[in-house]
Amino acid sequence: MRKYLIYPIKQYIFKFFIFLCCGVGCIYYITQIEEALQVGFWDVLFFLFRGQREYNPVSRQPFIPPFFWIIVQSALIYCSVSFLSGKLSPYETQILIRMRKRKKWWREKIAAAILYTSTTYLILWAGIAASCLVSGQKLGNQGLASLYGMGNLSVSQNILVLMVQPFLTTLSFAFLFTTLHLILEEKTVWILMEAILFFSAFLTSVLLIGNHAMALRSSIAMPGGIETWQAAVTDVIVILLCWITGERYVNRMDWLGKQKEN
Repeated sequence: MRKYLIYPIKQYIFKFFIFLCCGVGCIYYITQIEEALQVGFWDVLFFLFRGQREYNPVSRQPFIPPFFWIIVQSALIYCSVSFLSGKLSPYETQILIRMRKRKKWWREKIAAAILYTSTTYLILWAGIAASCLVSGQKLGNQGLASLYGMGNLSVSQNILVLMVQPFLTTLSFAFLFTTLHLILEEKTVWILMEAILFFSAFLTSVLLIGNHAMALRSSIAMPGGIETWQAAVTDVIVILLCWITGERYVNRMDWLGKQKEN
């Protein structure tokens, strides 16, 4: 576990500067839309995680995917599972069959997914806060969110919708990615992740976990939207199912290995 924490220190520093620049760029873009707009910490998070409102096929309007939101989500998922990238592919199955202590290996990967997701979001929040200070904006400003009717949210509501929920969603994606990576190649898993994000933008459903990271799909932003507790429970269920499925998979491989030895 220590190697997962110490080894990527340079990556942490690099991520911080990337998120800092991203925050400054978001603030600049938002202020260009409305020059008098005061932008703060919650506005930048809202800009990253707002997604789009529920698509209504009855309106006969063309469906335009929120490409920026998909790119942001894909980048966060990549940062959360970067410890897997290239480590086993394309020989993951052969290596996993021959190695010993598979259960320990699996639990290390689960711990790494939690660690990488947590550090990614901590660095993201720190980078955005620093970008607000660098740009001369107050952290508490909610100018952009006010344009979407979400400027009167309390601090606790902002934390739930713009911090906790996106974190849980990315963590559930990281667990799902890690589990699928046991049996599928990395490129195939990425295709599935992008498909989930795309269909999440097209359909509003609590079962499509991508919806949970869209602020505009929450019940706070629109009547009949996804409740925060429903999204959180769904994410936790996905995380537990992935954990248990992966554990049973490696346990079965251990059992088959012992059978061959006997």
